[in-house]
Amino acid sequence: MMAKKQEKPLSHIILRLLLASFSVVLFALMVLNFQSGYQAVKRETQHHFEQIDHLLHAVLSFQLGALRYGQDSSAVELAIHQHLEKQDPRVLDRYFSGLDESTPESSPDFRFIAMDHGVIWNDSNSLSLGLDITELNRLIGDRLPENGWHLRSVTTVLGESQILLRQAPVILPESGKIAAALYVAVVLNDNTALVQMMRQASGNKALMITYNGQVLASSIRSDDPDYLTMYRYITLSTPEMSESDYLHKIPVNLKENINGLSFVILHSNNNIVTLKSQYLQSAMIGAALIIIMVILVVCFFRRSMLTPLNQLVNYARNATVQNNIQPYNTGKISEFNRIGKAFEKTLVQLSEKERSLDDLFNFAFSPILVWNTDLTLQHINPAAKKCLGFHIKKSHSLNYFEQFERDAAEYLQQAAAGKIVENIVLSTMQGRSFAWNMAPVIVNGKTTAVIAQGLDISMIKQAEEDSHNARLSAEEANRAKSAFLATMSHEIRTPLNGILGMAQIIQKTLTGHEQQQQMKVLYESGNHLLTLLSDILDFSKIEQGKLELNKVDFQLDDIIRSISDIYQPLCHQKGLTLEVCNTLDTPLQLFADDARIRQILFNLLSNAVKFTHLGTVKLTLELIAENDQMVTLRLIISDTGIGVRKERIDKLFEPFVQAENSTTRGYGGSGLGLSIVKKLVELMDGEISVESTIGTGTVFALQLSLAKSHTAVQPEPDDNLDTVKIEGLDILVVEDNKINALVAKTFCEKQGHHVQCVQNGQQAVERVKKHDFDLILMDNHMPMMDGIEATKMIRNDLNRKTVIFALTADAFQQTHDDFIAAGANSVLIKPLKEESLLQALQQNHKKLLKRKFQQDTVD
Repeated sequence: MMAKKQEKPLSHIILRLLLASFSVVLFALMVLNFQSGYQAVKRETQHHFEQIDHLLHAVLSFQLGALRYGQDSSAVELAIHQHLEKQDPRVLDRYFSGLDESTPESSPDFRFIAMDHGVIWNDSNSLSLGLDITELNRLIGDRLPENGWHLRSVTTVLGESQILLRQAPVILPESGKIAAALYVAVVLNDNTALVQMMRQASGNKALMITYNGQVLASSIRSDDPDYLTMYRYITLSTPEMSESDYLHKIPVNLKENINGLSFVILHSNNNIVTLKSQYLQSAMIGAALIIIMVILVVCFFRRSMLTPLNQLVNYARNATVQNNIQPYNTGKISEFNRIGKAFEKTLVQLSEKERSLDDLFNFAFSPILVWNTDLTLQHINPAAKKCLGFHIKKSHSLNYFEQFERDAAEYLQQAAAGKIVENIVLSTMQGRSFAWNMAPVIVNGKTTAVIAQGLDISMIKQAEEDSHNARLSAEEANRAKSAFLATMSHEIRTPLNGILGMAQIIQKTLTGHEQQQQMKVLYESGNHLLTLLSDILDFSKIEQGKLELNKVDFQLDDIIRSISDIYQPLCHQKGLTLEVCNTLDTPLQLFADDARIRQILFNLLSNAVKFTHLGTVKLTLELIAENDQMVTLRLIISDTGIGVRKERIDKLFEPFVQAENSTTRGYGGSGLGLSIVKKLVELMDGEISVESTIGTGTVFALQLSLAKSHTAVQPEPDDNLDTVKIEGLDILVVEDNKINALVAKTFCEKQGHHVQCVQNGQQAVERVKKHDFDLILMDNHMPMMDGIEATKMIRNDLNRKTVIFALTADAFQQTHDDFIAAGANSVLIKPLKEESLLQALQQNHKKLLKRKFQQDTVD
């Protein structure tokens, strides 16, 4: 039998933790103190190295700078120029001998002068070193860059030596050309003067100059013990040194290209040793003080705090073990008293919350279940038992709860793995649908259980199904409406094309005034019917959100001019005055849907002319704001007509509504014009308002913000072909309706053209294969092959460039775009008007005439 593990009092554990904490803090402080001391010594050493480094480089730079200054000064001296002119080396010997005597500290070890063909002069110092002309020529053969010191190896009487060599150009003052180069050299091998000067300046015990591990010069003799220590450090990188000395290697790092050259110094380490001793003493004193302080704090803590703490621990143990919450007996320490009272209050609140959670779980209307991590059911509330049939015994191999667990097993496993699973719809008893949310219960970062809660969504599912069916029905009805409008548009425009076409043809053949008037009434009635049809189609597009703006570049003056041309005669016929007041200083070139702007203005002006019997119809254009990209315009249409009552103004823009019932009877109209105007203005992000007085007139005010066009809108340049009348074209009419074919044929033959007719696209393709036409008038809806497909074949398969005008009763943008994409040059909407056909011929004037001339030339 295993012995029961001995329990330890909390006070003993806290005391031990306190001692352990203080020990850790003491150790950490000692480590930090040691680390700070170590870092301070390291920084001091590094700082000392950097000072020596800077000092040695400064001394070397100063010595080389003095040599550089003397060399540059000598390069411009008259003596060198005289030598170059007279080729007298004695002049240079005297000059440099005097220079060395006057400034020996800035004299190099040897000098020589060279030209392109080689050395022309050298001093006696180079000869004393055993450097003959051949060796000097080899040095200058390396093509040294100017103004820099360069490390070179030479062979002297002493053997292989390293020298610092510098070149300075000798420039002739008369021509400014480089006549020669003055070279100065410093021999580093056994240069005792240089190393002694640098040792004294840096305050080191000894100094060596090395090159790639080879000692060039030393401030101490080779029999000195320190020499052997430094040599071993240089060759083996393993210094043998006492605690009071240290070795350090400093690479020579000057602006000149000197690689492999280094200083090795031997320096006294007494200051660092002293600094280390001071830091060690400070650390020991600090550790002793901390230990004494820890002992005092532990004694005080044990005497004054552990007893009240034991009392608080005993109260907590008794309350939890005996499940009997008693009032807490206060002690001497107020903080412990507050903790005890808070603990007492928390226990009471926790007990009440447990009872509340049990009530919430048991009396909740939503089903709630809890599983452990191996998916064994732990808790189930009454609502879950009811909806899952948990209380029903197995019969006929059917158990609703087991079926539910099988359906939810995958999601329960995901929740047990720590994932939250939401809105899982599962059916329960009686076919009701519940949306289940499953989540892990996580305690201390570990999943301990899985909880699931359901929400009855049977009514929501039914509502969604009903809404989906209603949406499908509405979409079907909308598609049927669109198909009906498209079909009716085509079916109405097709016979209307025959009516208006024949009316135009017959009207121009009649001679009697009465007959012409009757035919004019017939033509205007057909036009009115066409206007109503267009308004209905536009309104349908607006309602469905399918009306899109076709933005193009245009001149605003073109719209104003067309308004004057159209409405001036209409006003004149009614005895009215048309005023167009354009307050714009300069013509505006815009990028917008000019056709819709025309439609807005024409609708408003048509209403003004219709409801005005005496007086004036006026159009005013005002500039509100302008910048580089946009312009804001106010367009005002006013009349002196019958006016509208104030209470009826708000209904003017409603569809199928006019100001008065008597207005409809007296003036006609569908009541769609102003509704379409308002929708178009809103589509352009504009505003429209109206003011009216009975018997005085009406004022419509538009405000539109339109984009400026940055592309020049210019008419096509004049061409000699434009002066030639278009006649004698070979035209193919592709139309399955005989009346419409007759109308198109008659219009064309009146202009002096030759016309052939076919009834479908397939016949048109076959006819184009055999005959090269100047123009094709192509219907859309035809048997065998429609107009769009026929146009594609003529363009792509037959590769014909014939001008093609599409004739379609579909007044929809998609049909227009499909024809243009197929290769049509223009799209004409039925009913076909002679003016529209003539305008299309004029727009394609050049193409038709050029093609006609080419055909005549071939013939």
